[in-house]
This record gives sequence, structure tokens and C-alpha cells, in this order.
Amino acid sequence: MSVAAWPINDKVDYGGDMGNLVRGITKLLFTAKHIKTNSGIPRCKLELLQYADAGGHIPVSLVNRNMPYALSTIKAVSDTFAKDDLVDRNALKYLANVIKNEAQHYTDKEKVAIRKGKEFYEKCKVDKNFDDLKSPDERVTMKLVHIDGASSGTGYATTVVDASAEECAANIIVGLDSREKVEKAKKKAITFLKVIKVNPHTNYYVTTRELGLPGLVPRDNRSQHIWLKQEDGKVIIDQADTQDLKETFPVKAGNVLLDFHGVWFFEPLEPIGDVPQTSVTFTIKADLGGVIFSSIMNKIAPRFLAQVSDLRKKFDRSKDIEIFKRQQIIAKFEEIAIEKAPGIENHFEEIDGAQEISSGLSGTTMIKAEKGMGWGKTSITVRASYKEVAAFIWSLKSGVESQLVINRVNNNTLVITIEDKGHLTAVSFSEAGQIKTDVEMMTRQVGLGRAASKQSVIKHLGLAFDAARYFDNLLNSTEAGEQDGRRFGEQLMERVKRRNVGDSKLEVVREFIAANRALREITEQHGFMTTLLYALMSGHINLLKCKKS
Repeated sequence: MSVAAWPINDKVDYGGDMGNLVRGITKLLFTAKHIKTNSGIPRCKLELLQYADAGGHIPVSLVNRNMPYALSTIKAVSDTFAKDDLVDRNALKYLANVIKNEAQHYTDKEKVAIRKGKEFYEKCKVDKNFDDLKSPDERVTMKLVHIDGASSGTGYATTVVDASAEECAANIIVGLDSREKVEKAKKKAITFLKVIKVNPHTNYYVTTRELGLPGLVPRDNRSQHIWLKQEDGKVIIDQADTQDLKETFPVKAGNVLLDFHGVWFFEPLEPIGDVPQTSVTFTIKADLGGVIFSSIMNKIAPRFLAQVSDLRKKFDRSKDIEIFKRQQIIAKFEEIAIEKAPGIENHFEEIDGAQEISSGLSGTTMIKAEKGMGWGKTSITVRASYKEVAAFIWSLKSGVESQLVINRVNNNTLVITIEDKGHLTAVSFSEAGQIKTDVEMMTRQVGLGRAASKQSVIKHLGLAFDAARYFDNLLNSTEAGEQDGRRFGEQLMERVKRRNVGDSKLEVVREFIAANRALREITEQHGFMTTLLYALMSGHINLLKCKKS
């Protein structure tokens, strides 16, 4: 379909004396052509041809400056109908289905590449020469082999991802030039990116990347990426240099050609509930060229290996897994709960001399600390069922060397007692309404000095507040009420107050919103709320003055 705009010679009555006018001429041809896709999302290619004659003598610099603005109409149209996330998700879903269900036929050259990839992976898997590398993600293990001054190094990263092997592999292939990747390319120092599809299982990958370190020129990458699914369900992706692109995409003058070999290996594991699990390993050997000291390699290597962390975070379903495990614990309660244990409620009686302290959150906290003894009690309302909250506390303490006992006081109250080396903690969970639980926690310990006793008591009572924060973050925007919003504000202010040295308030607010489902939904619907929270936490808006006015 095409739309054209053409000048006319008719006289125009402007309705008054406009003075001396210079007639401008513009011609335009806008074309939209349908593109066939596998995603099911309608797509078309847009083309805008425009001619402009402003009349008179116009400097070239002025034309060059204003013409992009005139042509920006085509970007406005594209942005209006953009569905980047949906396009990427559908592309991933489509390829994952291909990997899972469609048989592939490989050339001898592709088979050799896959075989070499497997050999490289197996060699790295058993190699004992790797040194541990500091990983930015505690759930991703990273290792590195590098001789100081050498230009090459071998990296190894492994983790478990909450997705199928096919989804993981599809994400790596689609991610080569996904819309998200293209959008973030500059932030990742990629100045040129091109993917050429050879067939459903093979792609060429061409990039130029800045290393971001003084004295190191950009690196060019010319590689071939091949995936293969084995009969046992494991999937391998081999990424290796290729000479096939030598003439089509020659190395740019002054740049260094990156010599590398990377292998992704995806091994299906037993699912947790309905959440698939895949062991993911990425091994890479890269020769950056030149003299690379270990201090520099230790900075560069995590950037390449961080792809494993990105993959894990993208498919992270920790909350779903935690819900499944809590349901298992709740079912276990039915078997092991002690019915109406005598004297269980006596644990929560206050002792003489206890003083109330500020907990930083809604709730009441009393403590008493002296040499050889510490005691404390706190109460707070948690936004979840009493069984879920009990299961949450149980899951936190069941992995340590403690004796846990679950007691059923009545049909809507449970009490957990935790004993550990002279330390006793009792937690009561009482149903207080729909998705509401009144939590009362008492902790008592002996054998420490006064200061240590106080610190220990406060630390143990923090479990109750951890539970409150955890379940607050699970509430959606329709479940959260006015009191919840007030509590969110208290938590955010406390988080800003206790932020690490060097952390900006804005970053703390951003992370808090990302973790809190209700706030995340509200800010997505009303963008100004994010700006408002930034302003409040930065002190640009004074709440006291707002209330007075």
C-alpha cells in the first residue's frame, strides 16, 4: 500500500495580507509492504521518500539538520505500533518449538563443528586448572584460566535456569539480534551488529565491540552459531570463528579480529513442581590479541560470562518455586503438628523490665538485654495466610542446626518453636482475616554479654519483619490497601536510610519498585508515580509541608 503527497498549482487564499511569501514545494511517497513472519504478529516494511524545495538559497548544513526531522515521521509510525517484547517472546517461542519438535539435517561441516564443540566442553568440564572468578551473580559459578600477559583466556560459567533446555537454547539464538539486544547494544559497547540466517539451526554473527579499557582497540567478531538437540534431550550450541565472512564483512581498519570458541550446553533436570529446570554451562576461549594482563582479563571475562546470569534472571521463577515448596511444608504440617501442646502460649508472656524499641516498621517490639541473658518479643501483621507465613519461617530455619517443632493451638493458630544452643525462639501465627496473619515472635538466649545479647535478640526478631516484607512484595495492586501503602512507604524509607555507601537513592527506589509487585503494577499504569517516589526519597518534596497545606 502506498500514499503519495504532491504539490498543486491552485491559488490559496490565506485570508489576509501575508506579505511577500516564498512558495515551498514538497513531494512524498509513503509505502508499507507486508512481511511474512512465523510469529503471528502482523509486520510490514515502511519506506518514506521525500523531496523538499524550500525556495531560495538554503545552506546545505541547514538542510542536513532539518531533513532528519522531516523524515522522523516514519519512526513515529513505527514507535506507535511497536511490540518489541511481544515480537521477541514469539520468536523465542517459535524457535523453542522448532528445537523441540522439528528434525534437523546437518552438513558434514556442521557436524564437525558440533563435535569440536562437545570436545571443548568436555575438556573444560574436567579441567582442574581453572581459578575461581568473582561472579556478579551468587547463583552463577564463574571460573577462568589465564596466564598473565597472554592474549587468550578460557572462561567457564554454570548455573541452573528455570526453563526448558529448548527455551534456554532458543533464547541464546534469538538473543543474537533480538529487539532487546539491538536496543541495548550501545550500552554493551557493541557498535555494529549483524545476524545472517543460514538455515533453522545455523546463523552467522558479525559484531564490532569496544572493550572499554584504555589502550585496547575495538574487537571484531565473525562467527558461526549452530545448535543441535541430542536424543537424550540435551542441547548444544557451538559458537566459533568462521572464514566464510572474510570478504563480505572484512575486519575494519585498526580493529583486531577476535579469535574465540564458545559452547553452550543445556541439560534438562527434574522439574520443581511445574517449573522446568535446566543445568546451563557456557565455556568460552577467546584470544583478544595483544598483551592482556590478568587484572584486565579478570574485568573482561565476567562481561562475556555474564550472559549466563542474564539467562538465569530472564527465566527466574524463584517465587513460583518457593510457593511450591511452602505448599509441601504445609502438607507436612498436617503430619507432624503437635496438637494443643501444654504451656505453649506461656512463651509469649512479657517479662519485667522489657522496653519498647523502634523497629523501623509497623508493629511493636519489646526487648530486655543484660549480661548473660537476652529476651525480646515483636508483633506484626503479615499479608498472607497463617499457614503460608508459618511455612515461610519454617523454610528459613529448617536448613540450619536447629530443632523445630510445629504446634497446632486451634483451628486458626500455629506455633513454631526453634531451639538452638541455648537459644529459644517461639513464633505464633494467628489468622486475622483474608490473607492476613497476626505474627507474634519471642526469642530468648543465654550466655552472651549485654551488648551481644541485645544484638542477637534484634537479629532473631528480624525474621518476623523479613516475612512481612516478603509477602508485601507478593501483593498485587488490587489486593494492596491504604495500610499496605503506608507500610510500603515505611519499608522504602528504611531501605533508603540503610543503603550501602555509594548507592544512590534513585537506584534504591528503582530496585524497591522492581521487587514490590503492587508498586511495579502501579508505576507501569501511572508513570508519574515513579517520578513522585524519586522526588519524595530525594527530599525534593516535603511531606510535612504537603500535609499542612
